[in-house]
Amino acid sequence: MGHLHEKQIRRQAGRGPIAKRRLLTEEKRAKAAKFREKFRRNTELKRKALLFTKEQILDFPDWSFSQRLKALRWHQGDRIADVAAGAGVTVSTIEKLEVNARRPGRETAKQLAQYFKVTLVRLTRGLDRFSGEY
Repeated sequence: MGHLHEKQIRRQAGRGPIAKRRLLTEEKRAKAAKFREKFRRNTELKRKALLFTKEQILDFPDWSFSQRLKALRWHQGDRIADVAAGAGVTVSTIEKLEVNARRPGRETAKQLAQYFKVTLVRLTRGLDRFSGEY
């Protein structure tokens, strides 16, 4: 009987399997909420990319380089691999640029501007400097 009582105390203290399940459930909820938010932002971005012209996409003042790049890609209906091959960069580079994990170098930005047939200034609007420049 004393053994059962100790298990109940451990569970109430948050060290038992019930607490672990509760913690996992909370982690899953947090992960799901994060996914829903990312999906909502991407859906909104995709809707704007398909509704507006290329010039309007480039003129959004509050968009980052990564949002502008992703919107231009969606506007043209291209996959990441298409953009990478057309601009002469790796798929990994495009993926990192689209999630804002890195800034483009000057040469990469030029290649992307040529691929999308836009000026370098309009594509990189909002960038304070290129990767590798200090």
